[in-house]
Amino acid sequence: MNTSHSGSTKDHHLDSERSLALRRAAKASFIGNFIEWFDYASYGYLVTVIGHAFFPEADKSVQLLSTYAVFAMSFILRPIGAVVWGAWGDRWGRRWALSWSILIMSGSTFSASGEYAGAGTFLAEYAPPARRGIYTSLVPASTACGLLAGSLMVTGMFSVLSDDAMNTWGWRVPFLLAGPLGLIGRYIRVHLEDSPAYQ
Repeated sequence: MNTSHSGSTKDHHLDSERSLALRRAAKASFIGNFIEWFDYASYGYLVTVIGHAFFPEADKSVQLLSTYAVFAMSFILRPIGAVVWGAWGDRWGRRWALSWSILIMSGSTFSASGEYAGAGTFLAEYAPPARRGIYTSLVPASTACGLLAGSLMVTGMFSVLSDDAMNTWGWRVPFLLAGPLGLIGRYIRVHLEDSPAYQ
């Protein structure tokens, strides 16, 4: 009788530990992907201001084209990033790859393909089979939330700040906010175990 009770208590403890680990994995994946797409949206909506800041001597059309060319490079490099980050994730673990990708991305904005596919794989491996769909849906949901937050923030900044303020320091604000969020995401990821499927 005691053995049965002890076994059920141990199972309940293991279930609660797995549930806690799954919630942490979901939060970490959401935050990382949110930051990636928040940065992308911010860059896209601030492209004219960034063009003026980085290419001040150029014609407005050249400023715009040059800034969009930098933006396009991150999408062109995504397949290469997917292969590199995927290989690192297979070699050193999903947690390792995701904790480094969020740090690099929040510091430099374009850590191509380090987040989206990695977070999806991480959640799919962590989630119980019956709930895999709902957990992996957090990845596209966090994409939409990041894009929405970036667009709302830039819209608010354009309505509140003067053109001079936007051109001198305002355009940096969304990217500076990504730094602390990235550190929070990294902290959560470093304190996670690798996914059970990877282990």
